[in-house]
Amino acid sequence: ATAGYAFRRNAQGGYVLGPSHGHTAFITPDSIRQAWRFLPAFRSQRQILQLKLGRAFIDDWRTPRRWRLDEVTPFERQRVLDPQADRAINRVTLEAMIADYPALRSARVIDEWAGMIDATADSVPVISAVESLPGLLVNTGYSAYGLTLAPAGAQALAAVIAGEKPPVDLHPYRFSRFSDGSRLEVTP
Repeated sequence: ATAGYAFRRNAQGGYVLGPSHGHTAFITPDSIRQAWRFLPAFRSQRQILQLKLGRAFIDDWRTPRRWRLDEVTPFERQRVLDPQADRAINRVTLEAMIADYPALRSARVIDEWAGMIDATADSVPVISAVESLPGLLVNTGYSAYGLTLAPAGAQALAAVIAGEKPPVDLHPYRFSRFSDGSRLEVTP
C-alpha cells in the first residue's frame, strides 16, 4: 500500500487495485439525523472523506421508516447495496500505480467494483447480542476493515452462540455502548 493506492496479486495472476484514500460518503436524511453522533468520526476522517449529495438522498427520503409485519420491507426490496464504481477515482488510482510501475502502462481493466462501508460512530465494530431483541446477534460496523476483521468477529460471536468463552474480550464491541452512557472514543 502507498499513500495513493493499495494492491495485491490475485489467484489468476492479475492485480486487485484500489484507492487508499478518497472514500465517498453520500449525504442522506439519516446522515443529517445522525450527524451529531458521527461528528467526531467525521473530524478524524475528513482528509480522506468526500461528502456527496445525490440520488441516495432522494432514495433514503422515500424509504419508509415503519411498516406492518405483513408488508414487504425496504430490506426485502433491496437485498444488496451494490453502488456503481467511481470510475474517476479508479482512473486516478491506476494512473498513480502506473507512475510507480511504468511496465503496467499496457495493463487493462477487467472489472470495476464498489462497495458500501458500514461504519459506527466510534469506528469500532459491533460484535454483540442486542439486549432489547433476544436472539439477535450482530457482527457489523467494521468501518472499511470488514474483509479482514469480520471473520474474526464471526468466530468470536460463534463462541458466544455455542456458550463458549470468546477468544477476545467482547465488552468494547457491545451494541449497548451506544445507549448505556458510555463515552465513545473514535479509533483511527
